[in-house]
Amino acid sequence: MGHTCTGGEIVVENEKLPTCTETGSYDNVTYCTLCGKELSREKVTVDALGHDYVGVVTTEPTCTAKGVKTYTCQNDASHTYTEEIA
Repeated sequence: MGHTCTGGEIVVENEKLPTCTETGSYDNVTYCTLCGKELSREKVTVDALGHDYVGVVTTEPTCTAKGVKTYTCQNDASHTYTEEIA
C-alpha cells in the first residue's frame, strides 16, 4: 500500500557563493521523509557582494618621495588598486 508523501526540512543544494561581481545561487529542496522522493525545488539567487575596499599605507611618504596606499577588497583579495599619497 502506498503512502502520502510528507515533506521534511528544506535542504540546501548546489550552493554557489556570490563574489564581488557575480551573483550566487542555491536550491532549496524538500524531500519526502518516508520515501525520499523530491517534492519541491526552488532556485534562489544571491546578489553580488560588491567591492568593500580597505586601504593600508604600504609605502610611507618621505620629504622627497610620495608614498603608496594599497586598497584591497575585503570580499575578494584579488581585487586591489593603489594610489600615491603625500
